[in-house]
Amino acid sequence: MMYTLYIYKVVREYADGTQGKRAKTLCRYEPDLEIGGMYANLGAGIPGTTASIEHDD
Repeated sequence: MMYTLYIYKVVREYADGTQGKRAKTLCRYEPDLEIGGMYANLGAGIPGTTASIEHDD
């Protein structure tokens, strides 16, 4: 069975709309994030509110 790995680049976004300086890479087996979407608590190592800014598969 072959799995597709979806790689997202996410960055922390604060309440005033500013974004953090360093992006983190998030890997998933399902395409469950939208580019430009806002997400809270995506998992271990990515706390708080984050925005999905890039997708690579």
